[in-house]
Amino acid sequence: MSKPPTPQFYQYYPTPNQQFRLHSPLQTHANKTSSFKLTLDSPFLLLFLSISLILLAQEISPFAPHLDSTFFALPPFSHCRYRPWWFLKLLTHPLAHASPSHCFNNFKHIILLHPSQEYLYSTRAILVLYVAAASVCGAFHWLFGARNTALLGSSGYLFALIGLHAGSTVRTGGEVPLTFPLTVLIFVGEELYHGATKEDGVSRLTHVVGGAVGIGFSIMYGMLFEPSQPLLALKKKPS
Repeated sequence: MSKPPTPQFYQYYPTPNQQFRLHSPLQTHANKTSSFKLTLDSPFLLLFLSISLILLAQEISPFAPHLDSTFFALPPFSHCRYRPWWFLKLLTHPLAHASPSHCFNNFKHIILLHPSQEYLYSTRAILVLYVAAASVCGAFHWLFGARNTALLGSSGYLFALIGLHAGSTVRTGGEVPLTFPLTVLIFVGEELYHGATKEDGVSRLTHVVGGAVGIGFSIMYGMLFEPSQPLLALKKKPS
C-alpha cells in the first residue's frame, strides 16, 4: 500500500529526513533579489491614510475652511437637515477626524490590521468592506444616535477590521476556534461597559455594529470565495 503524501502546508510536525522553513511573501521577495526595494503592499490603506491626513491638516490649519461639519460629520435623524450631499456622509465620515489624537489613535490600530487583511482578501474586497461598514455604521447612528452628536472618524471601520480578522479564523464545517468567541466577548464587553459607565462622546454603538459587519463579511466571503494563501505557511524546503 502506497504511503499518502505529506501535506505541504500547516505541517507543524515534520517527518524524519524532512526540513521545513517559515515561508512568507517577504522572504520570497528576498530570495529573488538581494537589493532593498519598497513595494506597494496595501494601496487602499495608503490612499485612506493620505486622505485622512490631508483632511486633518486642513482641519487644524487656521488658514483653511473647516469642511468636517459640511461634508463629513453625520448627525442623527433628529438633527439632520437635507442637503444634496447628505448621503455622501454615509461613506465619507470615516475619512475625517475631530483631532490629531483621534486620528492617530484609530490609525495606529488600523495600520497593524489592514495590510494583512488586504493581502488575504484583496484590495477590491476590502473596498467593499469599507463601503459596507461606513454605510451600515452611518445608518445606525442616523437612526439611533444620541441627540446633538455627529458621527466622525474611522473607529467603525477599525472594528470592522477587527471583526474581519476574528471571522477569518472560522472555518467551514462548523469549526469555530476558541479565540473567536473570546475576541467577540472581550471587545463587545468592553464597549458595553464603557458605554454604561462613561460619557466621553464616543459612539459605542458604531463600534459594535462595525465589528458585526466585519464578522458577517468574513463569513459570507468564506462561503462564496476562497481567501488567498495565508500570509505565513510552512513549506517544504527545496532540496
